[in-house]
Amino acid sequence: MKKFSLDTISGAMIILEKAFRSEIFCPDYYLKLKKFFSILCRRVGLPLRLIISILFLSILIPYNVYALDITAGAATWLAWGEQHSERSETKYTLDMESSPAFLYGPTLSVKFNEDFNLTFVFLYGRFNYKSQNPDDSTEFKSNRIDTDIAINYRLSEYFKVFGGIKYLSFDMMRVPNSFYIVLPQLYDQQVLHRSLGLGLGLSATIPVSENMFLLGTFSGFYLTNAGKEKITVIDLATMGTINNSKAKYRDYGINSQVSIAYYIASISTAINLGGRIQYFITDYNNDEYPVTVTHIIYGITLSAIYSFNI
Repeated sequence: MKKFSLDTISGAMIILEKAFRSEIFCPDYYLKLKKFFSILCRRVGLPLRLIISILFLSILIPYNVYALDITAGAATWLAWGEQHSERSETKYTLDMESSPAFLYGPTLSVKFNEDFNLTFVFLYGRFNYKSQNPDDSTEFKSNRIDTDIAINYRLSEYFKVFGGIKYLSFDMMRVPNSFYIVLPQLYDQQVLHRSLGLGLGLSATIPVSENMFLLGTFSGFYLTNAGKEKITVIDLATMGTINNSKAKYRDYGINSQVSIAYYIASISTAINLGGRIQYFITDYNNDEYPVTVTHIIYGITLSAIYSFNI
């Protein structure tokens, strides 16, 4: 029996990323999306089928569901980014910071009953990173995708536990005429980073007044994948070039968000304003590229969520 492959879902997320760049209208991507679902049906093995069966049976069997409560809207995140990279064999470090950038995208929640609801969040943004080291002029442009699909279970009146799938994607494209210098070598690097895995967390909703609520979430995640990373190394002494086209890695870290929500009953809409921080480490399992990268992204969040039922 064939087992479930993370590459299959990664392919779907990449298609979704290209859709956000207004490329989905090309018939080629429609065919790719159709092909993805066909492959997924053939390649899903027993473990995923078992998880999906348990998940939906636990939601639907104990209850008679007459209506689904749905919330849908848009979310933004004005974020600042920091990266700290270190090569273990040379002890060279590179510190980079980004100018503030917006991530934005849709959010969706489907409430099946009083205990279970399914949530989906998709955020896309573009960052400009610059080196903070005095001995090089590295600049990178980065496109970023952050996606979460989770099932939430109500523990009490105020608290929920949630778990699900997280997909993280970003590329780092060097700006022309900027270089990553480590004497006696000069590095020209391009990164295509795709990782997929699981997340688990706790959320709280605490009423402040009749229409105002304090919201908080804390979660951890562990992601893995074999990404494609092209690294060109130019030795200044010999002008020789070494190419390393692939590197394996894992991402693990935490997310935390706190916000104030105000519900406008006349239009069935909630406005949420708050802050979010994401901290994670990329650990490369490659002897030819022994690098650890620490990422911190933090900033202000704002969303508008409309509620209805079907």
